[in-house]
Amino acid sequence: MVSGRELLKNSADMGRDNTDVEFDSIDRPRYDRAQKKLSFKGYAQGSGGKLYKVQVAFYDVEDDGATPDMLEKGYIPRPEDLLDHPIKVDCDCLDYTFRGALKGNLKNGCALFTDNALTTYKKKTDRPENNPNNIPYGCKHITSFIHIIEEAFK
Repeated sequence: MVSGRELLKNSADMGRDNTDVEFDSIDRPRYDRAQKKLSFKGYAQGSGGKLYKVQVAFYDVEDDGATPDMLEKGYIPRPEDLLDHPIKVDCDCLDYTFRGALKGNLKNGCALFTDNALTTYKKKTDRPENNPNNIPYGCKHITSFIHIIEEAFK
């Protein structure tokens, strides 16, 4: 897995560091003590009014000594260095699925889900791959969401 900071850097290097994405809604973060996972889900506006589901999960996040009762009531740990934690991401936009981000993330252990569309996709052109080195990165929806999360945790 890579850190959130590394994923953002790779995304910028791949031309996907757009922070102008608007989110229709963002769900309340969830913390899973057993997995030490802090997860976020939001719905980004796409072209033509389509909403894309964007998910980001940070791992190895300690519970800050929260009791089970506090966690049950929705307490969210707030580590200072959230972007330095291992990250897994997902977006259901076509750019993420078919232009190389998902494939690179799967190869590097930072994809939240395996998309059947990718595993059954048959390439229809002889165009070279966009991500032949399988670098883990995110689409503009993911990078924008990570920036929103980063701002909230400052």
